[in-house]
Amino acid sequence: MLLVIQPYSLLSLWYSAETIGDFSAILFVIISFMLSERAFCENKFPIKMLYIFISVILTILAFGTYQPIVNTIVVVLLARIIIDLFLDCDGSFKSFKALFLKHKYVFLSLILGGIAYLGILKSFVPEGRLDRLQIITLKDFIPRVVKVIDTAFTTFWQYNVAFFPSHLIKLFAVVFLCGAVIIVLNILFDDRSNNSIKIPLKQKIVKSTLFVFLTAMLIICAKSAAFMSNSGLPLIQPHIIFFGDAFLHIFPIALIFIQRFRPPKNLMIIICMVLINMCLIQDALALKAWRFGFEAEKMLWNRIMARIE
Repeated sequence: MLLVIQPYSLLSLWYSAETIGDFSAILFVIISFMLSERAFCENKFPIKMLYIFISVILTILAFGTYQPIVNTIVVVLLARIIIDLFLDCDGSFKSFKALFLKHKYVFLSLILGGIAYLGILKSFVPEGRLDRLQIITLKDFIPRVVKVIDTAFTTFWQYNVAFFPSHLIKLFAVVFLCGAVIIVLNILFDDRSNNSIKIPLKQKIVKSTLFVFLTAMLIICAKSAAFMSNSGLPLIQPHIIFFGDAFLHIFPIALIFIQRFRPPKNLMIIICMVLINMCLIQDALALKAWRFGFEAEKMLWNRIMARIE
């Protein structure tokens, strides 16, 4: 619910010509991920191949609908890996090998879909139409990485954009950080493991450090579209940031709700109620402003037409 009503979603609705495509691309990605994970659990080879084939097609459709969907793909995939790596339902920690095997069909579908999409672009789209959609060159890679990191952490904490006030963004950021802190504490102080063997403190510290690193990478990955363009627009345009930051804000809520301890869950329920209330108020103010703007433009148009007549 928070994903739908947060002002980033409302900002995406402002671009009415792209609304259906934007949300369809997200749907394609989610279904593609679900089918790829379903393929891992399927024993019948023909059905497994069918799941992978449909997943690849959906990935191509997602990229073809709107390229900044890469922000959603990277954020959701990394968030899924973090959850599986540190917060399995039985309290155990998966190995990297087991994690890769579980998500191998997801990686396969994304790679095949990306290659097929690039092939379609090269084959059917005139070269001049791809000037703003270019995979960044190695020469510009390091400067772009520095710029992406700086912008990612700046917009994560404060991003002045219409209908999404800075205090609301800061509140989402605080919730994100609190969720990360709770998970780190859970890793450090939870001694229960799948085989009832006490986890050494050194191993806990290593896992906590890895979790912090991957969580920081999640913030940076929300701007992945910046590496697909030769301009800096994907870093600053709200309807592009929506595809990364909107899912980034929901990540700590997912983390807390899969915790085994009830107090963090209860606290997150209260926080969610506050966030939902604030988002609804902000959405109402935005819709009110839009309505006044539309009515003013309509009245201006009517006066112009009356003078012409």
